[in-house]
Amino acid sequence: MSVGASKRSCNRTLLLQLAASATLALGAAVPSSAVVVEGTNIVLPPPGGGWVGSWYGSSAVPVSQQWFITARHVGGAVGHSLVMRGVQYQSVEIRQHPTLDLQLVRVVSPMPGWHQIAPLQTAGTPVYLGGCGATTLNPLAGGLGWDWAGQHFEAWGRNTIESAGSMLRVRFDSPSSQNAVPQEAAFAINDSGAGLFVLGSGGQLLLAGTAVSVSGGGASAYGSSSYCVSLHTAQDWISGIVGASNPPQMSCNLFQFLSDWFAQNISADFDGNQRIEVADVFSYLSAWFTNC
Repeated sequence: MSVGASKRSCNRTLLLQLAASATLALGAAVPSSAVVVEGTNIVLPPPGGGWVGSWYGSSAVPVSQQWFITARHVGGAVGHSLVMRGVQYQSVEIRQHPTLDLQLVRVVSPMPGWHQIAPLQTAGTPVYLGGCGATTLNPLAGGLGWDWAGQHFEAWGRNTIESAGSMLRVRFDSPSSQNAVPQEAAFAINDSGAGLFVLGSGGQLLLAGTAVSVSGGGASAYGSSSYCVSLHTAQDWISGIVGASNPPQMSCNLFQFLSDWFAQNISADFDGNQRIEVADVFSYLSAWFTNC
């Protein structure tokens, strides 16, 4: 993701890896790359919790305990692993969509968190971008955007759906634009398979789109667009393979959570990083005050 607001002094994080796939109606598109965020990226986990990982050099999002979704053009083979917050999940099956740039991959070990598919979206809806692509280091000449010269790691940013349909489009606006939002973000190289998320009624993140392409190439210029396949259009295909898996609901039993935390029980790993630490307590309490 490309970040642009707090420019030179900020932690300029680029993430989501959208590998280019096709020529879109609005012009030639190149493979998605990193998530470039204007200003510092959202501190993990983002509001509502979020799960994204790295698959075959690009990005992916879990949609059940043992299935994740990514862009079909990313490729990969059975035996390759999804890496999510330092943990590897080896693949044992791949199912490709017959027409859309999507594929589902099953892993042998259960993943700690995943996302339900969002309903049909409309233009103007606020979204979160999350992926594991390249990040940015420097602003473009003239302050016209951000490069893709940073490392690859998980990053999160925000935007707004510019147009909706079978594809969802977001535009990377300059911080001086009235359309820009805090932590304005765009997908970049190797962000293919990254997620476009909306906030559900219960405060959870729902997966609305899978990143597949960006306009332009080599950098995130202001005014450029990122494109995602709307997963509402593939809901039946996903459900037919994955089934009706629902993410585990957080327990509102504060006493039980704190007991597990003091006992160093892995069930208290609320942020999913495979460590029991103080950050888990703060993350849980934030969600507890919102949902309980």
